[in-house]
Amino acid sequence: MAQPACDVAIVAVVYEGIARRLILNLKYRNHRRVATVLAELLAQRIDLRVPSNSSKFDVVTWAPTSTARIRRRGHDQSELLARRLAREIGVPCRRL
Repeated sequence: MAQPACDVAIVAVVYEGIARRLILNLKYRNHRRVATVLAELLAQRIDLRVPSNSSKFDVVTWAPTSTARIRRRGHDQSELLARRLAREIGVPCRRL
């Protein structure tokens, strides 16, 4: 049997209410600070603030958006979030 593509996936917030509004502001209004806030929340959620725990994860990555969307929005919000999370928890960030 083949190895799974990843061992774990964890969410920072439920996509509703204020969290939904923040994510939409990141995606469509270029509010990049939201990526930092979400990365901090996700780091807390997965309890990786302690450097000794960071060895549990090899890499942070993201599902890339289309070139057309990047041109329209001016950024790839998933990449922004992934890069900030990787910095927060001290592991490499790599494109798929």
